[in-house]
Amino acid sequence: MRDWGRFFERGIPGLASDSDLGRRLRYLLLRHVIGPTFLPPPSYTIRRARHVYGESFRRCVEFLKYSSIEGDFAEFGTLYGYTARRFAKLIRQFKMGAHLWLFDSFQGLPEITEEADLSSYEVSLNKVWFRGQMRVVPGIPELIRRDLCCLLPRDCIHVVEGYFEDTLRTHMPPGKLALVHIDCDLYSSARYVLDALIQHEKFQDGTVLLMDDFNCNRANPAMGERLALAEAFEGHGRYSYSHWFSYGWHGQCFFVHEQDIPSVEKHLPTDGACSS
Repeated sequence: MRDWGRFFERGIPGLASDSDLGRRLRYLLLRHVIGPTFLPPPSYTIRRARHVYGESFRRCVEFLKYSSIEGDFAEFGTLYGYTARRFAKLIRQFKMGAHLWLFDSFQGLPEITEEADLSSYEVSLNKVWFRGQMRVVPGIPELIRRDLCCLLPRDCIHVVEGYFEDTLRTHMPPGKLALVHIDCDLYSSARYVLDALIQHEKFQDGTVLLMDDFNCNRANPAMGERLALAEAFEGHGRYSYSHWFSYGWHGQCFFVHEQDIPSVEKHLPTDGACSS
């Protein structure tokens, strides 16, 4: 099968994708044939996803490695775990020693109540974002753990199931974060995550922030992740951000900066890592 992503989007031929038998067959295929973390994101072929995410994520981890930025990786919106697998491979390859935190309800998008979301293009016009959209078949979180344990120690993988407003209260990563990947579509979800990370001071100078749906909603700054990012950092005394690069048609990568660093010297590499 050349394009597993589209195959699972369309469902099993001859079966309704939301039928009990259809869900069961999809689960068995993911468990015994391919593994969920090999599935590319919706609308991507495997080849295109490898091209877009492979180079982009590698660039981010190279920056962290050679800038001597330590900390865990956190992803908000995991779906079947394709991007999580990309991060796990890079953590191992570059010997980052980071834990990988994966937050997702796995039940699809929550109830949409915020006006910024209700009036957005993807919700009101295109109608591609709605409650339950991107719900995965049962059993996927454990299959994601299984797949990623081939790359990282099991105690370094944290798959946190539930909506962000519930899980971030009890499962906030304990230390500073080196990389944050936000792929939760809605303004309300992205804003909640950013507010929580800022409130708990999880960013550090040089944290890489990836916003996967930044250009959705026709890239309108009054909608979606663009609005969430601008509002969360607006007037904030401790953190700011700057643009780095775009990836695909939809994503944008940023640097997060600390405004007041007590001692720059303690962040400087001692082994000449940045000499090249």
